[in-house]
Amino acid sequence: PGLYGPLELGALDSGTVDRPVVYRGDGAVLSAGTALPAASWLPLQLNTTALPAYAIDLAALGIKDYGNITAGGLPDCAHNMLELYYKGRLMSLARWPNVFSNGSTAFWPVAGAASSTLFTVTASAGRPGRWTGALNPWLHGYFAWDWWDQYVPVAGVKELNASLWTVALGLPVAFGGNAHFYAVNMVSELDSPGEYYVFPDGRLWFIPLDGQPPGDDAIVSTAEHAFTAVGLAYVTLEGLSFQHSRLTGAVFNSST
Repeated sequence: PGLYGPLELGALDSGTVDRPVVYRGDGAVLSAGTALPAASWLPLQLNTTALPAYAIDLAALGIKDYGNITAGGLPDCAHNMLELYYKGRLMSLARWPNVFSNGSTAFWPVAGAASSTLFTVTASAGRPGRWTGALNPWLHGYFAWDWWDQYVPVAGVKELNASLWTVALGLPVAFGGNAHFYAVNMVSELDSPGEYYVFPDGRLWFIPLDGQPPGDDAIVSTAEHAFTAVGLAYVTLEGLSFQHSRLTGAVFNSST
């Protein structure tokens, strides 16, 4: 058992049809992430909530690739955004509506579509006015069908009255009758336990679930894969888990 860095096996690590090889991990974790030192976290006062929050400078720790959210749906969505794990759990990139207390995702309905890039939303508490000036705002939603999700960039918002707003999209979508979404990757929506936000310069702001200063059990995803096999054959992996990857946890290329 234990936490180990990414592993790559190749043809020289293979077995044969008569003498297959078994690699046993006994509960070990192959991690594509980087642990964040507890001493590097600093207290932070947010203007979006009174909850305890903390900041860390990823660039100062040598972590300078934060990935990107990419537009698309089921066949072509492959964004590699840096993610934060805390005490073994994946945290939520700052969003609205917030994740439910049981961990399930919350969505907000589209009130009406004016075109493929413009829709209205009914919202209180000044939303989506909070999104004005956001550095890289996105929506993740089910706009056409309940089985096809999409990420689309936000191009702008405009207040029509106290509770009705228009939202302009950076790319066209097909709107169905049950379109719903959540707004994501906005520091203005960092207001709930378990949420974080990463600035382009590497600052990461975080609201811990327990309100306590993060210890050494905070990890950010830094590599694309935790395990890679190239030309591997006649091998069995047992007792291993693959965690904290930017893309797929385990990849097998030209392997049988």
